[in-house]
Amino acid sequence: MNINSGFTLIELILVIAIIGVMAGFIVIQFNNPRALAKDNQRKSDIAQYALLIEDYANRNNGRYPVVTGTSVPIQNLCNALGISKCYADPDYPSTHQWGHNYTSDASGTKYVLVAHLEKANEGGLERPGHFFRCSSGKVIEERYDGPGGSPDPSNGGCP
Repeated sequence: MNINSGFTLIELILVIAIIGVMAGFIVIQFNNPRALAKDNQRKSDIAQYALLIEDYANRNNGRYPVVTGTSVPIQNLCNALGISKCYADPDYPSTHQWGHNYTSDASGTKYVLVAHLEKANEGGLERPGHFFRCSSGKVIEERYDGPGGSPDPSNGGCP
């Protein structure tokens, strides 16, 4: 009498499929905290830049570095701010448009710092967005489908 023991091909495929689905859930769960950690790092970097820019203004009769029109990567200001190593975005090189950015009004009395976020939170919904820090101290976090655009320091977008 020959009794075949073991698993059938169908049973093996079913087990592999279940393991694959479970592994997919685990990967999804690990990506969210990583994105939130990077966003927290971006916000911290912007706060540090704000302190450096305020220090610059204290040394220059209350005027911030003047960059009008299109915002520039904050790393372009490192020498003016008196630092040798700039804080870089965790995902983007220092010259990338999605890194940390800076713009000011023409007189150097107002500025806006911008970081691009992976998980901006608005109304309980998490989607990619922006984090703005204004010279007034105001902080704005918005999703890409939020109010839109960046606050312009010259038209009162950052009160």
